[in-house]
Amino acid sequence: MTGRGDTTRVWRFAGFDLDGTLIPGSTVLLHVGRHLAHSDVVEELVKGYESYRLTNREVSTKAAALFAGLTKDDMLGMMEDIPRLREIDAAIAHLHQRNIHCSIATVTFDFASEWFARRFGFDSYSGIELVYNAAGRLTGEVARHVDERDKAEFVDRQCQLVGARSDECFYVGDSRSDLHTFAAVGFSVALNASPEAVAAADVALQSDKLTEVLNLVPGLTAPSTPAGTTGPPVHDR
Repeated sequence: MTGRGDTTRVWRFAGFDLDGTLIPGSTVLLHVGRHLAHSDVVEELVKGYESYRLTNREVSTKAAALFAGLTKDDMLGMMEDIPRLREIDAAIAHLHQRNIHCSIATVTFDFASEWFARRFGFDSYSGIELVYNAAGRLTGEVARHVDERDKAEFVDRQCQLVGARSDECFYVGDSRSDLHTFAAVGFSVALNASPEAVAAADVALQSDKLTEVLNLVPGLTAPSTPAGTTGPPVHDR
């Protein structure tokens, strides 16, 4: 574990990646693919993205076709048993106690970020948007793609909405899709991350608890008592 930074910083925004970060060792696509008995297909798509053979747009286009005919409730239901970090609730509640806006910035599908936002109390979220027909079923098409630059732009936009300067924002991620965002915020944490993400971040650690991240952010400490949150999460469009 490495780290740097002073202890006098004031934070107003905290951003978190989803695949590989809040979802350790896996991705939304891999998880949903297993539910739908399409493991072989999605594993090839994920490998293609990780090896730079496929863009995120190409992966999401092919993956969306696998969801055709399903409803949003179907997709949300598959999130109930997805792998996730421990103590997400406690970490987000602790940040809310300090009036820090908590957001999910991801290049995966927005049904997943919506589920995490509502389950754990994040204030806003983004993600790839899918097309639903009049009956509320997925058509297999993508309404809005998201890439790593869109992720950084979303974080910047959210910081502006809460009236925060970039140096009052920190972000937690794990891979190449987070590099643009790492460069745009005041402090970055590479959690269970790839070598390129570790090299680009201000600090890095391996942990299965989100609360342990807070000990590395200057001026923050891990929570001792969880607190509740109020208000629905806002979906960025």
